[in-house]
Amino acid sequence: MNILTDNLPKKFKNVNLNTDFRNWVAFEILLQDKNKTDEEKFGKIIDLTIKDNVEILLYKLNGNEKEFKELMDYILKFYAGSFDERELKRTRQNESKENNKKLIYSFEYDADYIFSSFYECYGIDLTTKKMHWWKFKALLKGLNEECLFSKILGYRSMKISSKMSKEEKKFYKEKKRIYALPDLRSEEEKEEDFANSLLSMCGG
Repeated sequence: MNILTDNLPKKFKNVNLNTDFRNWVAFEILLQDKNKTDEEKFGKIIDLTIKDNVEILLYKLNGNEKEFKELMDYILKFYAGSFDERELKRTRQNESKENNKKLIYSFEYDADYIFSSFYECYGIDLTTKKMHWWKFKALLKGLNEECLFSKILGYRSMKISSKMSKEEKKFYKEKKRIYALPDLRSEEEKEEDFANSLLSMCGG
């Protein structure tokens, strides 16, 4: 799917999704919450991602395990930003090789940096703007290197080598310490964890 030429996805069959970026930011934060069980997360996930009345939705899916698993798979791929398995794999590989700093961020811990960077680079106030999740992801990737958030990602991904001067090593070590995250999993590792959680919820 091409964001420039195709309509952005909004529904799975007859099930309408909540497409606003806030829902999917909350979705990621929820699935990374190690203090909640899969059962505790389930109801909130449905509420965050699906626009239809939850009781009606569950009634529709009651007894149809295959369709329910398809819906959960669709939700995961919508979150990831593509429905093409090859494209997802290729994107993850390219990001890992070419720009590893894209993988080192947290919506929970970097909220202020992301907000200020969107305002600085695009003039977008994320506290008032409604935006499709895929648009938000594209703009997040496109933030210029001069904004603070991009610089922070650069510090986190910087490999300290023996070729650096003593001052450079000290500088980057300090920046890494200041901006360190508690969870530095890659996007691929996050998606894998999410998939396992959803599979567990589906009874798989």
